[in-house]
Formats: sequence, C-alpha cells, structure tokens
Amino acid sequence: MTVAATRKSTIITTCFWNLAPQLYGWVCKMKKLQIVAATILLLISALSTSAYSQGAYYTIIVIVKDSEGSPVNEASVRVTAKYGPEDYRDAAFPPYRTNASGIVVYENVYSADGFANIVVSKSGIELESGRYQLTQPKTYITIVCQNMATLTVYAKDSGNQLLKNAMVKLSWQSLDGVQWDISKTTDEQGKAVFRQMIYWTYQVQVSWQGLTVHQGSFNFSSSARSYDALSKVHNLTINVFDAADKPLTNAKVTVSRGGGWQNIRYTSGGSAIFSQLPEAVYTVHAQYEIYTSTTTVNLSSTKTVTIKLDFIAISTCKVVLKVAWSDDKPVANAEVKVTNIEGSMVFAGFTNTTGHCTLQLLEGTYTFTVSKGSASQTRTLTVTSQTTLTITIDTSHRVSTVKVEVYKDGALANGAIIEIRQNGQPLYVVSAPNGECTFTLPDGIYTIIAKLQDQKQEETITVNQDMTIPITFGTTINPMLIYTPLALAVFAAIIIAVIKLKHKAQRKPTRIILQ
Repeated sequence: MTVAATRKSTIITTCFWNLAPQLYGWVCKMKKLQIVAATILLLISALSTSAYSQGAYYTIIVIVKDSEGSPVNEASVRVTAKYGPEDYRDAAFPPYRTNASGIVVYENVYSADGFANIVVSKSGIELESGRYQLTQPKTYITIVCQNMATLTVYAKDSGNQLLKNAMVKLSWQSLDGVQWDISKTTDEQGKAVFRQMIYWTYQVQVSWQGLTVHQGSFNFSSSARSYDALSKVHNLTINVFDAADKPLTNAKVTVSRGGGWQNIRYTSGGSAIFSQLPEAVYTVHAQYEIYTSTTTVNLSSTKTVTIKLDFIAISTCKVVLKVAWSDDKPVANAEVKVTNIEGSMVFAGFTNTTGHCTLQLLEGTYTFTVSKGSASQTRTLTVTSQTTLTITIDTSHRVSTVKVEVYKDGALANGAIIEIRQNGQPLYVVSAPNGECTFTLPDGIYTIIAKLQDQKQEETITVNQDMTIPITFGTTINPMLIYTPLALAVFAAIIIAVIKLKHKAQRKPTRIILQ
C-alpha cells in the first residue's frame, strides 16, 4: 500500500471513530420512531378490530306496552343498525307495526357494533326512542311508553246529566302536519273510553241526535286523563191547557226541527217532557181531539212552554167498579149497566175474572146496576174525580159449577153412577157414561157418592165457588187369583217332601253281622 493510500485510510478511520457516537444516537432515535409507529399501527388495528368484531346478524323482538302495562297494537317500530363507518340502515322500510299482543319481530338484522336504534311511534307521534344493545342472537327488547294511557270523555247535558249513545270524536295533528281522528259512542254511564292515547292536545267534538253540541280542546297528560264535555243539550217541557187553563191529559205533542227530525209524546196531567234535546229551533204542534195549536221554540236552555187550545174540555173520570160476594170472593162475569141522571144508558158490560170493571165517565151522577143469576144490586154514585165503587151480593144468591170426574187405573171410567146428597137427602142421581158430570149447586155442604161396578166411594165437599172433584177407583182383585196359586204352591211342597222321605228310606244301609 502506498503512503498516500495509507494516509487516506487513516483519515477515514479517524473520521469514522469521531462520528461514531453521533451515528449511534441517530440509529437509536430511528429505532424509537419505529417502535412508536409500530405501536400506533397496533392501536389502530386493535381499535378497528374492536369496532367491528361484533358484526353479526340478529333477530330482534320488540314488545311495546303502555304506561298501564297493556300491549300497544298498531304501533310503528323503526329499527336502524350500523353497517359500517357512518353507514346506518333501516331493518325494514316502511317500519313494521306491532300486532294485537304489542309485538313486532325483525329477522336477519345486521349490526356491525351490536347495537340497534329503535323509535316507537303511533298516529304520527313519537312515543319512545333509544339505543339498545343486542346481547344475544335473538334479543328481546321491552319498551314501555310512559306517555300513553287511557283517555275518558264524559258527555253531559246543560243540567250535568250524562248523555248515553252520544258520538265523541277526538282529532289532532301530528308533528309532520298530518290530521288524525278517532270516534267512539258513550256507554250507559255517558262515557267514551279511548285506550292507549298519547299525551297530546286533542280537539273534542260531541254529536247528539245528528247535531254538534260540544267543541273543545283537551291537553291530555298524566295529571289530566278525563274530560267533561258539557254540551248544548237541554230539556223542553210542553204544557197543554184548554181555554179555562185546565190541563189536558193525553194531548198529542209533536216536536220537530229541520232535516225531518221529530219526536211525539202524549201529555200526562197536562205536561209532556222532551228530555235532552240539542240546542236548535223547534216547531211544537199540540193536538187534542180536533183542536190544535202550533208554536216555535228557540231552545237555548232548559225551557217550559205552555200551549192553550181554544176550547173548554169536558173532563172524564176513571171509575173502577168492584163486584164481590159477601164473603169477599170476586163475582166474575156479572152484568154491569150504567145510566146517567136522564136515564140514558152510558155503559153496558161484564166484570172480569177478578170481579172488576173499568170505565171512563163524565162528571155527574150515575146509577150502577149489577146482576148475577137471580141476584141484582143497584147503587147511585156522583162522579167528580177518579174513584172506586164496590157492590156486594149476598152469597145466598151464589150458584157454583161443580164438576165430578171418576177415574179408574188413571183414565176416566165408563158407566159410573154419581149421586149428590145434602143433609142425607138425594138431590141428583145421574149416570156418567164418560166418567164425568157437571152440577150447578148453591153454597152449602154436599156428599158425593160415586159407584162403579161393585165399588163405591163417598166424598163430602163445601161449595162456595166453581170446582172440580176427582174420584179415583183402584183395580178390583179376585181373591181366588191370590189363594189358588198359594194353595198349589203348598200342595207342591208337600208332594216334594213326601218323595224325599220315601227316597231316604229306600237308601237306608243293611247291617251285616259276622259270626
């Protein structure tokens, strides 16, 4: 090696050793940077792995209930899940709705992070929303809508009386501007029950007999769940009098309004009450016999209107006639005749089975004649108001129908002889070929004798009203029919005994003596 080459090598070696510490520092720094970079890459990889390591398909079963624990039907349940970075997708669109059990099922829902966003709404109003973790391949999620409960509307008239069968309509506007409404009819307690309504502001409308009688607004909340709809419904009383201000009973009153609606009632004591009419203008027409009058009523509150007819009524009075025997038993089918003070007959008829007869008479004096058989009674009565008249007939005039029926073996017997006696003396002796016979007897005590073949029966009765007397005969049994089989049986038993004794004697063993 030349001197120049040696010097060059020496210079290079010296420079290397001088720069060696600095080079070592640079190398160390480069290693630290590599370690940091590697660590960052590992962290990014770990985070990425953590974010998407739960990506899977799920079955999501959502159960929706209201604040009272009842299932919510027809609720819209929207489910969205993450598919990737900034990529969220609906599990189905439009969203599924809950069934009658408040359940909706989403199958094969992919979620990259194991969570699902769920929004529950109904009638255009959001009920609940949230982010729910999917812990199992089949995950059950129960959502309770705390802002949903039962809304009750009470429909009442101006007198605070409940309206039955009124139509109640609720209407509202959702946040997207869509109009909604629902209607129900009030029950026997005058209430309309709307279940699972959302806490919201509702417009309330009540219709009654085809007219709108209430409109109002109701802010439904947990502290205000019922609404009293005080309606424009009033009572209308129509009084119908004659020209002398005397109330007319049974006058026909017709109340009508536009649209062909009308209602008809008849006065009692001069008044007809039309309850719970909607506020409107009504035409009132009153009629009594040939007399009529019409007026118009603006029913803005409960009112009483009097209508006078241009005539003076001659009133009639209800008279109840009671005809009885002296022992207070009713006299049925008694003939009744009534004449006025001039002697003209104004009524003719008969009492009913209870001994009563009802008639309408003008005020005045009348003669009542009642006849039954040979008996007749007369009474005079001045009629000024409703009254009851009792006429009594002595029982000595009473004649009753007595029917005798003769039975054998459960059927009417042919060829029976029936005899009627009183105080031991025969009154009637008749043949009853068909087993029955009818007698007409005054009040008293009688003996009935019935004969059938060689049998006879007697019965004592007290006659004071119509009656039927049954007499029953049993089947006649010939004694020979009883004793002959018995004698034969005894004779047979004796013969059998003798035969047995004879056989026993023949079988007696022979004794042998051995010598």
